[in-house]
Amino acid sequence: MLFRIRNYIKSRCEGSGPAKRKNIVRLSKIAVTVCLSVIVALTALLFGIFSLRNGALGVQAGPAASAASRPAGPSSSGVSGKKSGVIIRSSSGAVLNKKELKLKKGDTVALNAAVGKEKKASGTVAWSSSNTKVASVNSRGLLTAVDGGTASITAKSIDGGTAACKVNVSVPATGIFLNMTDIVLQTGETRSLNASVEPSDTTDKVQWSTSDARVVAVDRNGKIRAVAGGSAAVTAKAGAFSAACRVTVGTSIPELRLSENNLSLAKGDTYRLTAARGSRKPAVTWSSSNDSVASVDKTGKITAKSAGTAVVTALDGKYSAQCTVKVTVPVAGISLSSKEISIEVGTTWTLTAKISPADATKPSIRWASSDKNVAAVDGKGNVTGIAPGTAVITAESGQYSAQCTVHVAVSVLTIRLSPERLALEKGASRTLTAIILPSDATEDRTIAWMSSNPAVASVDGFGKVTAKAGGTATITAKTSGGRFSATCAVTVMVPVREFSLNKTSLSLTVGKSETLIPFITPGDATVKDVFWDSSDSDVAAVDQSGRVTAVGAGTSTVTATTKDGSFTAACQVTVEPEAELSAAQQSSVPEKNDSRRENQAQLEQKENSEER
Repeated sequence: MLFRIRNYIKSRCEGSGPAKRKNIVRLSKIAVTVCLSVIVALTALLFGIFSLRNGALGVQAGPAASAASRPAGPSSSGVSGKKSGVIIRSSSGAVLNKKELKLKKGDTVALNAAVGKEKKASGTVAWSSSNTKVASVNSRGLLTAVDGGTASITAKSIDGGTAACKVNVSVPATGIFLNMTDIVLQTGETRSLNASVEPSDTTDKVQWSTSDARVVAVDRNGKIRAVAGGSAAVTAKAGAFSAACRVTVGTSIPELRLSENNLSLAKGDTYRLTAARGSRKPAVTWSSSNDSVASVDKTGKITAKSAGTAVVTALDGKYSAQCTVKVTVPVAGISLSSKEISIEVGTTWTLTAKISPADATKPSIRWASSDKNVAAVDGKGNVTGIAPGTAVITAESGQYSAQCTVHVAVSVLTIRLSPERLALEKGASRTLTAIILPSDATEDRTIAWMSSNPAVASVDGFGKVTAKAGGTATITAKTSGGRFSATCAVTVMVPVREFSLNKTSLSLTVGKSETLIPFITPGDATVKDVFWDSSDSDVAAVDQSGRVTAVGAGTSTVTATTKDGSFTAACQVTVEPEAELSAAQQSSVPEKNDSRRENQAQLEQKENSEER
């Protein structure tokens, strides 16, 4: 293109006059400039596309950050036209090509993420801020500087890759003012200059300096000292702004004096300062270095507002005087987290003391125990049980105190009963003994007694067990609160009092049999088992149901014995040979058998009625 333009211009210039050739040359220069601009623009466009394909995350100042509000020079926030941000790579971690941004309060920055293996621009990025009070970021990556401080902005891709950018937000000072601008001092005098910086949340720190340290010295807090005669300027600087106070030092300057140079006031107190220079009382201007601690009105009346220190200044033209005011907040009361506690020997309980008002100035708390042998307390309110008993813990602050009653106990660890098994006869009683361990336990030793079957064995509140009827029951003793328990297995016996048989003698012929019936009193005896025996089983045999069988002629005694062996009953059995019976006797056998059956039925009926 350039060659064509050159040939065209050359052809036009041939044969032309000087003026025409001059115009043609001027137009050709313009054409060349336009061509070069187009080439540069195309080159920049191609470079931008190449950068985007390689994963660059562009960062630029948002529309709210105007050119007028941006600091110039190398201390710029680094967002004016420079590409910065993060690259998020799939599964390979995160890479930052801009690790830090410096912004001013109110600035906005648009972050654009490129993610994935192909590093294509993507909206599937989650943005977050570690401190939204300093810097916030929305879902589109628009970052806003909220307030002074530091925050970390993190971009997270859908596959978990992350990258972070550290953001430092500053709040520049917009102005600085001193409480005194032109003063005179005598050699050796001191004053405290107070610098007020706007805005109140600025991140710029105040730096103090003097133009001549041989005349006036100043420390980092703005306190000046007159060193020698002369004049010097003390300067306070915050960011790009500064303010100065001219200090003239002499040796015989009339001194402005205050009624007090140091005051100690309690919160809410007031005090009126007066100023004088010699015998004259000038009309001075009053100010306080910290109105939230101690304020002063135009008459010099100081009001203590909160704990801290403030310097009150009286200014009469170039003459000044100061009073340091220390405000304290006295203790108005004290209370403890508990008024009464119970602890174990060897354990610790922490009492917390609450001072009122909450802003009391450095309250000191003194702890004491009424009996250190029972409960000890340290300087932090930790109460330790030493031995069983009661002690009173006292916390004191100033003229106020609070108390907590401490009961130190030895807890019950277990309980057992003596005896653990008990056998009683019906109607008998016995008291069980509950043994609580350890023996010196001071915990409530009250025992609750109960029976699993009061119809068999009942128990009263003192552990006395009374046997009511045959059977078994479990007696349980529980400590107070039911934490521990012990049991005793009780068996109630109803013994046999009387024992007899329905017959004391019996005659049988060989081969015959008859059942003897035992009678046991009382009817509810717990053991009614009977053992049977024959003195001569060759004559009369007996089984364990009491059935007697005649075996051979002769006499035998059948004995019945209760199971416990305490009672026996006997029946004399006579066995006769069957051949020796007469006809009359044989005819009477059925009658006798009928009589025996009738007697047996009557005896069984009687036994059943006694059992009922």
